[in-house]
Amino acid sequence: MRDDYVKKENKVLVIVSVIFAAALIIIAATFLIHNILKIATKNRDGDSAVQNEVQEEEPSDSLRVGDSVKYIPEIGSYTWLGRYSDNTEDVTITNSSPDFEVTSWKILNIKDDGTVDIVSSKQTNGVVYLGNYNGYNNGVKLLNDLCKELYSNSQKGAVGRSIALEDIERTLTQTAKKVIEKYSNGYAEYNKVEETPYTENTLYPNIYQYEKYSKIDGNIKYNGLKLSEQDKFYEGATKAESLQPTQTFWSQNHNFMLRAFEGNNTGAMNKLYNLILPNAENTYYWIATRSIQIYSGVCWYGIRYIAEGGVNAHWLLSSNTDEAHASYYIRPVVNIKKSLLKQTDTGWEVK
Repeated sequence: MRDDYVKKENKVLVIVSVIFAAALIIIAATFLIHNILKIATKNRDGDSAVQNEVQEEEPSDSLRVGDSVKYIPEIGSYTWLGRYSDNTEDVTITNSSPDFEVTSWKILNIKDDGTVDIVSSKQTNGVVYLGNYNGYNNGVKLLNDLCKELYSNSQKGAVGRSIALEDIERTLTQTAKKVIEKYSNGYAEYNKVEETPYTENTLYPNIYQYEKYSKIDGNIKYNGLKLSEQDKFYEGATKAESLQPTQTFWSQNHNFMLRAFEGNNTGAMNKLYNLILPNAENTYYWIATRSIQIYSGVCWYGIRYIAEGGVNAHWLLSSNTDEAHASYYIRPVVNIKKSLLKQTDTGWEVK
């Protein structure tokens, strides 16, 4: 009886083992068939999938500076305050007005962070006013705030600002940059501090004391605002005991700018020339960057601009209290994600 029981038990174990092994074989076969089918499907559809991935990457790879872009900002308005610009009244500006409506844009800069800067294809028809010490105090912020309110699009994460001097300097050839580095107005070289302190003509706009490398009463500020930076409004001017400003001004006329931009061609045959100077020698617009020009015993504070197709600065106040003012066009710049640009028959469109 015992032998018969053992034989039956062994038989049951054999049957269970066979069933277990069969189950393993079925599971393995199922897994293998699934993967074979997956591979076959990938081979059949994979080419188109890979092509689609490449097609999604191609637009960003084929973007070129100077390409046309269709972009529509949200409806916006901005009040250009007389208090901060030295204007006699506040002026409300809207982007639906023909004076400030922008319907055509071009790629200005393709950045490493996955975004692009686009710039209006030409200067606006409308002008804005800056004058005296408050024009210098607030020109950068006013221009940037105006462009932010009029040309941004929050739904697309697009943020507007004014063109700055850095946008222009970045496009220049190494030869042009070296010429600028050695610029002299006949009294002082570019980026040189005044060695002899002014003790009589010592008036300065109040933002100056917060600028990098400002030197007032012998005290120099090493960590301060760059010339294209401003985060709040300033008012008024102050007389110092002594003043030692730095020459932050350089200028070049249209003849120089004709050959100053990167690229194989010059003048109208050069994309960057047409981008920065869309109206050639008839191009005029504000640049959101402050500038100081120094002479013996006196200096001039101004806001950068393009005039007659050359890079210059319009002087708004001197350290000996002379005043000036001006009205010029603007050039908005908008930063937007590169992935939102889709290619069309006529260029690119922000989708």
